[in-house]
Amino acid sequence: DILETLAPITGDLFSPAPMQLEESEAETTPVSAEPHENSRARITNLLTTTPIEIDEIIRLSSETPSAVKIILLELELAGRLEYHGQQMVSLIE
Repeated sequence: DILETLAPITGDLFSPAPMQLEESEAETTPVSAEPHENSRARITNLLTTTPIEIDEIIRLSSETPSAVKIILLELELAGRLEYHGQQMVSLIE
């Protein structure tokens, strides 16, 4: 923004080169935030009535943090999940 503002004064000496996307960046498709059913089952199987850290669930499930958070939120809204201190969760009996 600053360089664009100064361009009339400097005669475009400092104007940045236009950004070009790498070929691999241009062809990538956005990742869906909606978790798959097998992801839901995998994460639910990791949960018990004993509290477990959310980071441990992410590590054990090999899912993205956003997918794990979505599934945990779904379980909480369904009344099946309890949050404990220090980022720990467990299933409600």
